[in-house]
This record gives sequence, C-alpha cells and structure tokens, in this order.
Amino acid sequence: MSSLPPISVCLLVKNEADRLERSIAPFIGKVPEIIAYDNGSTDGSQELLKKMGVTVFEGPWMGFSRSRKALWSLARQSWILWLDADEIFPEETVRALDAVGLMREVGGYSVCRQVVFEGRRVRHGDWFPDWVLRVFPKDGYAMDDRQVHESVSVTGQVSPLPGIVEHHSFRDWEDLERRSRRYAELWAHQALSEGARPPAAWPRAVWKFFRGYCLKSGWLDGSLGFRIAFHNAGEVYSKYKLLQEIARNKGGKPPVGPV
Repeated sequence: MSSLPPISVCLLVKNEADRLERSIAPFIGKVPEIIAYDNGSTDGSQELLKKMGVTVFEGPWMGFSRSRKALWSLARQSWILWLDADEIFPEETVRALDAVGLMREVGGYSVCRQVVFEGRRVRHGDWFPDWVLRVFPKDGYAMDDRQVHESVSVTGQVSPLPGIVEHHSFRDWEDLERRSRRYAELWAHQALSEGARPPAAWPRAVWKFFRGYCLKSGWLDGSLGFRIAFHNAGEVYSKYKLLQEIARNKGGKPPVGPV
C-alpha cells in the first residue's frame, strides 16, 4: 500500500491468545491503528496483543453492544473496522481497504464470512454466505443495545468488499453446544423484553432444518452439513422453549456475561 487508509481495527478480547496472531497479522502495517478491549483475560492475551503493537484497553463486560461502542469511541481514526478474534481477513479484502472513504455515497462496507469447522469450509446451508457490515464511519453508525446478534446500520450505500473472511466460530462441537446454549438464553431474555409472544417450538425447529438442509443445500456439505442443520434446528427449539419458560415465570433478570 502506498498510504494507510483512515481505519482503526477494533476487537473485543477475552482469553483468545491462541487466535490473536492469525487474526491481527493481516492488518499490521496496513492500517494506522489496531485497538482491543479486554475484560479480564488470563491466558496472556494482553501481553501478546501489546507485543504485536496493539493498543489495549481494559474494562468490565457490559454486554456486546455497549462493550463494542465503548471500544469504538476510543478509536482515533475516522473509520472503524469491526474485527472478531475468530476471523481471518484475506489479503484481497485488506488491499481493498485502500478505497474506504473515497466515495461519498458509500456509508459502509460489508464482508462475506465463511465458517471453517472441523478443518473444512462450510459452503452451504444456513452458515454460508454470511454477509455482515464491518467497516463504517466512527461518527456515522447506529447500533441497538442488544444482548446478542448485535449489528451496525449506516446511512448511505453499503458496498461489498472482495474476498472471503474465514470465520473460525467454534473450536469443536462442545464449544458450539456451549455457545449455543448461552446464545439461546441471551436471545430468549432479549426477545421477551422486546415483546415477543412465545410460539410453538417444534414447527420453528422443523422449518429451520428444512430450510438449511434442503432449501439452502446443506446436504452438499455431506455428513457435516447434516449435523450442522440438525444442530441449528435444536438451537431454535431450545430458544423458543426457553422463551416460553421465561414468559411463564414472568421474565427474570437477563444475563449480561460474555458468550
């Protein structure tokens, strides 16, 4: 690159030492700033980040949305690149960052993620393609205060960046199940607070499996595609059963801990 784009790469961190180097390495020397918000790592993540030249801020966990916005407010550049520690941006996508901010009509940039699980790229089903808005102006975005599935919105056109971002979402099936249980709990509390009425769980789960495995061709990923579709259906069932249970118990205090 002949010049550095006005971007701050920002990521939340807690005990991600085994992933940080491959996630951050593509941006070193390519953007003017990389910052991280750590809420209590004990595995040497902070030391590794500082060794790589990342500016580290420490603070309490406030939920995904509030923690991200707190971090983004500390950025010194005019554009934010939202990075998760389990993502690896390809060189093609990083090179395209040179164009960020050059076109006034563009309010943000999206990337396409592809889950890598059990050493394989998941190419079909509900997990791919996964387009997410990840580059946006520091002072020109909106994000609702949500416990889970938080996202950014911008004014103006959203332009896709080239390349496929590797998304190493889960270390193994045990990790997938643990995270799914946590997401289901967070989602159920959030849905109830937003006025959702608990529907029947089984029809939702059956539809989830049919859509992912049949309509979105999850079967093309073989036995892994079947297991993912079956898991996703089970997660949907758990979400709505939890929503029904919490509604019967008239709510309860929603959890705020990290997934």
